[in-house]
Amino acid sequence: MQRKFLMIFYIGLFCILSNSILTAQKTTPITTPIPTPFKRPNVKTYWGSTATGTLELSVETASKLISQPLRIIDDKNVGYLISSYQFAYKRIGITEDEVTGKISPQSEIVANRFYISTLPLVWQNNIKEGLQKGEELYFFDIVVISNSGFRFFAPDLKITLL
Repeated sequence: MQRKFLMIFYIGLFCILSNSILTAQKTTPITTPIPTPFKRPNVKTYWGSTATGTLELSVETASKLISQPLRIIDDKNVGYLISSYQFAYKRIGITEDEVTGKISPQSEIVANRFYISTLPLVWQNNIKEGLQKGEELYFFDIVVISNSGFRFFAPDLKITLL
């Protein structure tokens, strides 16, 4: 009698477990909406009135632009929020050889990443004080946020001083 009872118990347990395993396998597929592809707008980088690309400006003009914000504008005149950008300033100085006393030009690059559209006041003042012919100002890796929240790169802006 006990054997018969154990056998019925195990067969019932097997049926319950196999049924629960089979029903657990049945799931409804999760449908995720297909994201619409982001089409990068045709934008230009502006610093004052200067636009995207490689430009040559006078020292006086560049000195006036130092306090101007960097702006990203598309061909429909819509402005975009700047997330971050890198700015590099190639400045020219002179060095004197201690042995011979000969003076020679030397350049160095200072750069940083910024998260606000205008350069910080310290940078503005340091650059204004030493602007010279032949130096370069370079805005690059400009990350922009679209109105729908997508991030994309804006064109670089490189300025050589005359």
